[in-house]
Amino acid sequence: MPAAAGFDVLPLSPALRAALDDLGFAAPLPVQLAAFPPLRAGRDALIQAPTGTGKTVAFGLPILDALSLSPEGPAFLVLAPTRELAAQVHGELTRLGTRGGVRVSLLYGGVSIEPQLAALRDGAHGIVGTPGRVLDVFDREPAFTRGLRVLVLDEADQLLSMGFERDIEAIVQRFPGRYQGIFVSATLPPEILRLSERYLREPALVSLAEMGKTPAEIRHEMFFIDPGNRLRDLVRILEAERPESSFIFCNTRDDAQLLAGHLRERGFAVDLLSGELTQGERDRVMAEVREGRVAHLVATDLAARGLDVLHLTHVIHYQFPASPEQYVHRSGRVGRIGQAGTSIALVGPQDVATLYYLRLIYGLRPLERHLPSDADLEREREAELVRGLLAHYAARPASPKMLGLLRRLRSHVHGEQVLAAILAEHLGEDALRMEAREAEQARRREAQRDAARGDEPG
Repeated sequence: MPAAAGFDVLPLSPALRAALDDLGFAAPLPVQLAAFPPLRAGRDALIQAPTGTGKTVAFGLPILDALSLSPEGPAFLVLAPTRELAAQVHGELTRLGTRGGVRVSLLYGGVSIEPQLAALRDGAHGIVGTPGRVLDVFDREPAFTRGLRVLVLDEADQLLSMGFERDIEAIVQRFPGRYQGIFVSATLPPEILRLSERYLREPALVSLAEMGKTPAEIRHEMFFIDPGNRLRDLVRILEAERPESSFIFCNTRDDAQLLAGHLRERGFAVDLLSGELTQGERDRVMAEVREGRVAHLVATDLAARGLDVLHLTHVIHYQFPASPEQYVHRSGRVGRIGQAGTSIALVGPQDVATLYYLRLIYGLRPLERHLPSDADLEREREAELVRGLLAHYAARPASPKMLGLLRRLRSHVHGEQVLAAILAEHLGEDALRMEAREAEQARRREAQRDAARGDEPG
């Protein structure tokens, strides 16, 4: 279905309709429908929406639709907490604006500032960036603030938790006058409400929760565990669940390093995402995930900020987070744009209070499950062996002679015993399991490529 047939409920410019059609966006998502009227009317807004719900398009469409390509300089500024998220938002807005000739500059630290300044001088209609680098640019070139009319704080709760409040205040002071303020946040802790009272004027509230769209695609589950056997219990869960791709969260960097090492020793395709990695090393890890060579990423909340993995099926809270807001942020990495996902928490006695507040504040009641038994694991191992046999032999032609021999063996009183002995002698279990895992990795790589080609709305 062409984009116009789905987006005709929104009064968009022909250029935006054409861009949506180019991107294959068939129809607006709930947050996009709800956010467009107040934002297009110029109202301030507080949007409660996690990554993966279409939030970038939700604020991008009305901003770009109202944009006047004047020579005054950038008209809108989007602040993001991390380089990775800034790059994602920049890419999305650039693709949306390309048909209308909109140019968006990307500003972030860790690289030379000069090429970024040059791009702005060449003419930019909007800016996406991290607070520190944006402030540096504005200090060097105050003229770039002259035309600013819209301020977006993307993942506002994360911006605050990472200590950017002073930078935000300094940036707001550089706006030339009244601006339209838009806060986008997965959660609404008191700090966000306090900040919105300071920087927003009578904001419209757009909440997925109020639309009945708190990620229903996410299945929340929990296992009560003995903290002394946490690693053993995680391994049992992984062997029983067999996630295609997962983020496994730890609360400290040291615990993440230890866990990644233990899982590698047990044969899991795992890598560590650490705040100590260089940007090149982070890019390498993410490339391995996208290509399906790594199924599990072990990380802390800090190290994983701003990263978005397409086709992620599971989030696993190896250690339960300290706050319900962290749980929501972690879990929001799955259940993207209609895709199913599962959030699994390992809950110890010390986590009961946070679990209570998760239910009280967000209405989330993870389904309690029992740890897999030895019999459960054995059934899964047998199923994996069957998958290995099918992956290796199902496509091979069988001769009529061998099929006849098989039928005779099956009808013999000792037939099953003979077939089992043949399997044991000629086919090693380890080889079959490897065959099954390689087939699964190939399927995962293809799924990742399909997801990447599908460019989901922000």
